[in-house]
Amino acid sequence: MKILVDMLTPKQALFLGELSNRIEDKGHEVVRVTRRFHETLYLLRLKKIKTRIIGSYRLNLEGKLHESLKRTSRLARLMKNLNVELVLAYPSVEAARAAYGLSIPYYCVSDSPHAEAVSRLTVPLANKLFSPAIIPKEDWIRYGISKSKIIQYNALDPYVWIRNLKKDPKILRKLGLDPKNKLIILRLEESFAAYLLNKEGDWRNLASRILDELLKKCGEARIVVLPRYNHHYKLLKEFKGKVIVPKTMVYGPALLAFSSVFIGGGGT
Repeated sequence: MKILVDMLTPKQALFLGELSNRIEDKGHEVVRVTRRFHETLYLLRLKKIKTRIIGSYRLNLEGKLHESLKRTSRLARLMKNLNVELVLAYPSVEAARAAYGLSIPYYCVSDSPHAEAVSRLTVPLANKLFSPAIIPKEDWIRYGISKSKIIQYNALDPYVWIRNLKKDPKILRKLGLDPKNKLIILRLEESFAAYLLNKEGDWRNLASRILDELLKKCGEARIVVLPRYNHHYKLLKEFKGKVIVPKTMVYGPALLAFSSVFIGGGGT
């Protein structure tokens, strides 16, 4: 069987990269695709996962809409030309719509029912939805999928990429850290994700408030902040010399292996 796997984010690349390898080991042909987003491409290169780049990530609603329409068309042509028989992805609006339009089964994997916008546009089109058992089926049924199409598994997705993770102190030396240091990792929020773009409240300065509290109460610990977007680096300038902000991307799971506390924003 020829299966197209769409990997849009670093997390998806970690999970679906491993899963797609196992699918190939079963004798199936896998076509891997992604979009142009620096963090995802970095991780795919790090893991030596070869993919076709189709489309790119946009930061505002209008840009997301136009890019999604173009990417859907390009994916549909690819699926048709390669005679794809099954599409596997996390909630990918473009992959779901193209597969549905071509009557190709779409298998969706998701552990993020809070991502309402993308779930509304993908979950109803899924022939099967695979999700951790800890998430009630009702959280998915509200998006329009029938209970019989939901397949639950007794694990959390990160298990796939952390079960064989080995500690490597090189990542600490790269950041000027001592293995004896108590380490706190802060991963900033997905500011431009659809589920946050129009969200009201004071969440935009939450990271600054968290850092202020950590610096007051955790003086002995070293704090490493992992930004997602360029504006995060500007925000962190006020904490220069107080926290560590990697100048280049680092492999998060390898750093987490040495951490005492992790604080994550988004689906981390």
